[in-house]
Amino acid sequence: NRERERSEERIRYRVQSAVSEQKKAAVKVTQGGLQGKRS
Repeated sequence: NRERERSEERIRYRVQSAVSEQKKAAVKVTQGGLQGKRS
């Protein structure tokens, strides 16, 4: 049972890090798009 909890924690951590990376990329894309529209 503990092994399963540990693996779930690992998966959750991976998902959170992946989501944060996606958010960073999305922010870069939106900032670039806004700059492009302005110019």
